[in-house]
Amino acid sequence: MSSALSEGEVARALEGLSLGNAVQHYPVALTTTSVALGWLRQRGAGHGSLVIADTEISPTARLGGDLGFEVGLALSIILEPPVAVDHQDILWAHGLLALSAGLAAAGIAARPWWPEFGVDAAKAKHGSAHASTQLSANKIESTILTLRFSTDVASRIDALVAALARIEELMSRPPAEVADEYRSACVLVGEPVTVRLMPSGSSGGLASSIDERGGFGVGDGKATMARHAIDQIRSIGLRQKG
Repeated sequence: MSSALSEGEVARALEGLSLGNAVQHYPVALTTTSVALGWLRQRGAGHGSLVIADTEISPTARLGGDLGFEVGLALSIILEPPVAVDHQDILWAHGLLALSAGLAAAGIAARPWWPEFGVDAAKAKHGSAHASTQLSANKIESTILTLRFSTDVASRIDALVAALARIEELMSRPPAEVADEYRSACVLVGEPVTVRLMPSGSSGGLASSIDERGGFGVGDGKATMARHAIDQIRSIGLRQKG
């Protein structure tokens, strides 16, 4: 397991980045998401405020339960994204692309598995992304984007810097461009999948990736037959071919 990041390391690493203009760094936190939310609501933390934890006490997957990997570094960044309310799910793509960049910088080749994990060629999980959006008056007030990296990440500082730089770059691009890039990266695109839906039911076919709203598409290889928002998705699994 990697040693904890030092305050000096973090400060030097964030030089030149617009994100991370205010930082809270904890050796141990319940979750970085909960700390960031409290900072935002109680003390008015602004765009670019960053929470880092070397260890989280209670990290969970999107719908609760075990993540499927041991967390070695967690970060939550508060953003004020220039994204319409009906495009908020695209922010999960921002997170997954940033997660992949962070893992790559640490020497781990991983691809996004919609909507929350980064997996290697053997489908082992090495990290996760989560977007928690706060709405008011028909607009996005803020989003807390949380990335968690597994203990396999030997260089936490490299992962941190690469992920933040990637978020910074993606935030300057329109949702359609982010969706196109995600389409090229996603391990599920073109594969036969089953989308388990909430509260029940399922949707099957070939995955056609996400659109600019962040809707996950399933079709027959020629046309997209259905799109699912993140709050409709329980899980997405690969189906046997043939």
